[in-house]
Amino acid sequence: ILGAFLTLVMPFLLLYYLNSEKKTKTRSSLVFFSILLCASLIILTNARTSIVIMLATFFLGFVGTSIIRYRADEPANKLLWYLSIFTLAILTFIFVFSDALIERFGDSDLLYQASYRGNLSVISWGIITENFKNFFIGVGPNNYTDTVATMGSGFAYTQPVHNMYLLLFAEGGIFFALCYVGLLGTVLFKMITVIIQKGTHSYYALAIIISVINIFLYNFTGWANNNNQTFILFVIICIFSIKIYEEHKQTRLGQL
Repeated sequence: ILGAFLTLVMPFLLLYYLNSEKKTKTRSSLVFFSILLCASLIILTNARTSIVIMLATFFLGFVGTSIIRYRADEPANKLLWYLSIFTLAILTFIFVFSDALIERFGDSDLLYQASYRGNLSVISWGIITENFKNFFIGVGPNNYTDTVATMGSGFAYTQPVHNMYLLLFAEGGIFFALCYVGLLGTVLFKMITVIIQKGTHSYYALAIIISVINIFLYNFTGWANNNNQTFILFVIICIFSIKIYEEHKQTRLGQL
């Protein structure tokens, strides 16, 4: 849960730091320290998905920032300097935590976990397709583990499916799951629109895009984003997206 939470926070810290707006040295140093602290905590969680998504966040952040600066005819010299700093920092982290990372990713139960979670998905699909009721309205919120416990014995029949979309589908039905996916898609579409139209909030929109992509990817590996801490942050991200898009519309109307 901590890893998932921090992967949603990281894009906002990174994009604030990469923003072309002038910032005081004290504030920039504080944000940079916060990014390093966030990255350290993600590595210390030993959560493979969070570590991979964190690296993807850095990649998307720099690529997205480069696109925004190119389209706005902004100089990229400072961005290249930032890229060098972060590359050095990432390499340092990999060196310091190399033993733990090799153990976690190399000589680990990764293949077993992939097979095991795939079996959980098969079980959940069996619940979903058992009858029309389950398919359309589900077994009820928080009733998944009680339902799966009646289907067999053993550890696999005591755990929720490690896939947020299938879990929502099983508990609330197809329309419930589609509403959630539709919400993610709508936020992405609105924020991409802000960037395409060269809005003044492009950097903030990019931070939300990366956070939503992180949510989208993380959901395939577990239900951490359904816990209170990450779900509340997700709601806040949605609120930010509405505010950014509305301010963007007002700005464009003022320019017409």
